[in-house]
Amino acid sequence: MFVKLIALVASVVSVMALNVTSISECPALTTRTSPPKDVTDLRADDIKILGSLGDSILAGYGMKPISSGILGFLNKNTLTEHRGLSYLMGADEGAVSIANFIKHYNQVIDGPSAGSRILGYLRGHQRLAYNLETDYLNAAQVGAMALNLDEELNYLIDHLDDGTMVDPKVMSDWKMITIQIGSNDICRSCNQEFANETTADAYATYLERAVQRLQAEVPNVLVNLMGMFNLADIYDVYAKDPEYCDNRVLLKPCDCFQESGGLDHMDRLINGKLILNAHE
Repeated sequence: MFVKLIALVASVVSVMALNVTSISECPALTTRTSPPKDVTDLRADDIKILGSLGDSILAGYGMKPISSGILGFLNKNTLTEHRGLSYLMGADEGAVSIANFIKHYNQVIDGPSAGSRILGYLRGHQRLAYNLETDYLNAAQVGAMALNLDEELNYLIDHLDDGTMVDPKVMSDWKMITIQIGSNDICRSCNQEFANETTADAYATYLERAVQRLQAEVPNVLVNLMGMFNLADIYDVYAKDPEYCDNRVLLKPCDCFQESGGLDHMDRLINGKLILNAHE
């Protein structure tokens, strides 16, 4: 299977000639004399709408620290999604995010998430829950897997068109929709409950369907497909440097961390067939 994608790299707004400590120090772009020809001609200031599909990484869970020990779970951050601090979609003032980088070049941008809300959590085929006041077009859900992408897309596409989150004047302008999913697929691949849903073939199928649906239903869209990282590496870092994360109990929801040989299984899956399928 082959899906032609043009991914926008995370360093979309970089000025190679300067070293700066803040995006605010970067110079403005020269005003365009004509609109972009197609997706290959886009600049940061052409993006008027941001949206995302994914899991806790894009939802902003874990963006603030939780103290060690059982008392750490009394900290409100344990049950909070800091969506306004999401590295991609966060619009809070001072957040280091792609949304704020793009906003430097285009003050009018719809879709980024803001503020924080109570934690939501998915495990398999469950009803998705959104808070319109914080989530906006950040459709990512904590605990989501590739099998949830279609439901996330329902939310995203509905609100791209209903006029509540997107100014009708820019509905036909260029959009960047990011997909970053897979960490929970890897973690739950050790659980028989999800055996058929977490194969490399299943993951590739869900991902391809999402991309094809975006191409078919959303005009003028740049699909930014982000790779996943190997969670087994994070576990190793925690083990070698306890100060890296005060409360490792938060790793317990990862099924493979609780199974004998689970880390090796995760490593083989992400570095083997899963990556091969993603490149087909």
